[in-house]
Amino acid sequence: LFRSDIGHNIDPDDYERVMATLAGVGSGEPIQTRFRVHTADGGYHWVDGHAKPYVDAEGNTNGLIAALRIIDEQVEAEQKLDRLARFDALTGLPNRAEAISRLDAALEEPRTPGSCVGILFCDVDHFKEINDTWGHGIGDTVLATLASRIRESVRPGDTVGRTGGDEMIVVLPGVRSIDELARISEEIRSRAAQPIHEAGKTINATLSIGATVAVPGETVSSVMARADDAMYQAKLGARNTVVLVEPGAGSPSSAGV
Repeated sequence: LFRSDIGHNIDPDDYERVMATLAGVGSGEPIQTRFRVHTADGGYHWVDGHAKPYVDAEGNTNGLIAALRIIDEQVEAEQKLDRLARFDALTGLPNRAEAISRLDAALEEPRTPGSCVGILFCDVDHFKEINDTWGHGIGDTVLATLASRIRESVRPGDTVGRTGGDEMIVVLPGVRSIDELARISEEIRSRAAQPIHEAGKTINATLSIGATVAVPGETVSSVMARADDAMYQAKLGARNTVVLVEPGAGSPSSAGV
């Protein structure tokens, strides 16, 4: 009954999991699962399904008894809490914990020959002066705009996260060379430096960027420390620049204006 009447309406992404869960009813234990059911108008509902074996008068198991409850509001509330826990409200970027978790996953992922993980630390130049001059509302607009520009400069699958204040991190899995890392970094720097027009004002904001690549087996703390140090080298110099540090390299190289 479940398969014929409801099964064809289960979301395809949930179907196999639901059917595998239902197979457990044969053990005699009640089961519970959550899935999406499509509606006639093309939408869907989240439902909480409970099922247990149906036992006839002779004690034989003959099918199952299932009850479904729509839980759209509960799922929406849970998803909102999950997003608040993992993403920055102002920029929409992954927050520090989420970004570092993604960096850790990228470092653990097996790499194809010749590829590496690139890491950028980006810091807004003279951000305190922007806030003091234009106000914190404009400062928030600057951060959100720069976050959007960084996202537009990277590839699908890359991570741009806000680690706090005016600092952002970019995780670039599958970078093929240090030259590719330099090219992406310069694209971010150049696009970020374009004037921001807001409320009849023109704000010029730039980024200092520290860039490096991780060596196989390197820890999150090690590669982050190197990228952070490169970023501070950029801050101590001309700013609006990229400082590139290779693992084990003595002197960083920089680019920008």
